[in-house]
Amino acid sequence: MRIDKTIFDKGVELAKAHADLVLKGMDTTAIEEWVRHELERVTQPLEDEIKTTKSWWVKLRNRAYINVIQQSAGAIVANIEKEIKKL
Repeated sequence: MRIDKTIFDKGVELAKAHADLVLKGMDTTAIEEWVRHELERVTQPLEDEIKTTKSWWVKLRNRAYINVIQQSAGAIVANIEKEIKKL
């Protein structure tokens, strides 16, 4: 049982070290592109619902969600960069 925990702990340690190297190697452009892609993935279903619904309330609500999400993109990138610099 103790050997399993030691092996697991070593694997976690190696995974963290690898993640640190990958994150530290990312530049601002790559982070912005990743965030933009993720935001599109989140907002696309909202856009699709706006196009297909007849409900003015759903259209208004989804448009508000999309606006908030898009306006927060810069803050998301800045927070990711700040956290990477802490590594």
